[in-house]
Amino acid sequence: MEYILYQRCGDKIRTHKQVCEIFNTKYPNRRIFQSTVSRTENKFREFGNVTDIPKSDRKRILDDEQKLDILLDIQDNPHKPTRQVVADNDVSKRSILRLLKKEKYRPIWFKNLTTMTLIADWNFAKSWQIDAINCKLRRS
Repeated sequence: MEYILYQRCGDKIRTHKQVCEIFNTKYPNRRIFQSTVSRTENKFREFGNVTDIPKSDRKRILDDEQKLDILLDIQDNPHKPTRQVVADNDVSKRSILRLLKKEKYRPIWFKNLTTMTLIADWNFAKSWQIDAINCKLRRS
């Protein structure tokens, strides 16, 4: 916000480059670029302030019950391929991979020497406790 004030100081109007030079001289540890000044000025002109625009609350694809089902399915059968988990739960592969990454599951690849195929074993980094009353997984 301070660089907007630099732009219209007194009766003098400065360019974005001049504003950057003034700001970067005053605050050498917080350097900005001309694009920052331009975006901030445009936001100020459009909305009247420079605060962040509120984000839309996008509905998440997986609810807690679906997450629990997927994690229990993988915990019961860690050799199950991701494609099979997708087919069983009617959820996109990306959503399942995102969930597994968030929950610290890591694939470990084994090479079958007879058929030369790769099988993913989803090992879990932490132990879990199942709270059957609340239908939630809790880290122990």
